[in-house]
Amino acid sequence: MCPTRLLRLLLLLVVMAIPAVAHSQSSTPFGTVALSLGSALEIDRSSNLVSWDGAPGIEARVLLPFYLGSVELGATQSSYRSIVAGVPGFRARYVFIGWNAGARPARRLVARAGTRIGVYDLQFDDESLPDYSRSENEVAAELMTEIDLGLGRRWSAVAGAGGRIVFTEPRMRQLSLSLALRRTFAAPEWLRDFLD
Repeated sequence: MCPTRLLRLLLLLVVMAIPAVAHSQSSTPFGTVALSLGSALEIDRSSNLVSWDGAPGIEARVLLPFYLGSVELGATQSSYRSIVAGVPGFRARYVFIGWNAGARPARRLVARAGTRIGVYDLQFDDESLPDYSRSENEVAAELMTEIDLGLGRRWSAVAGAGGRIVFTEPRMRQLSLSLALRRTFAAPEWLRDFLD
């Protein structure tokens, strides 16, 4: 499936999830903090990224229930090895803030869809480049969807998919899958007071 069709499918999932939010939001705003750590794997990309082979990356996120849906903060770190002579490899770090809406189709299952916006930082591996050319920061936006399967009272396994556009010229388009473990804690009172 081409990247454009997958991005349209992700957008459709996000739009479909929004009406369910009002009926499914059961957590107190800022009542919990969920931390997740996992792996992200790029499964498709635009043609301007064919010179690199992407390795699985690491992703860390914090999820906070909001008045409507949830707010998340996160970062993904990946490495790209050059497969073309004369083209440097790079490390990419995507730092984002997002909002998502969830529905609970079963007791231990939560389906979420949402959006993210952030900064996509590229660090090139070529020592011969001048310092100002070895780093590039671009704005990025993403549509995401995930399934959160409860493994116990506080633990869950999370599987997700995302379609990201990095606003370079030409645009970079990436589709990725992620797997993570999530642990939910009661938010400390000072944090609830600060955020509320």
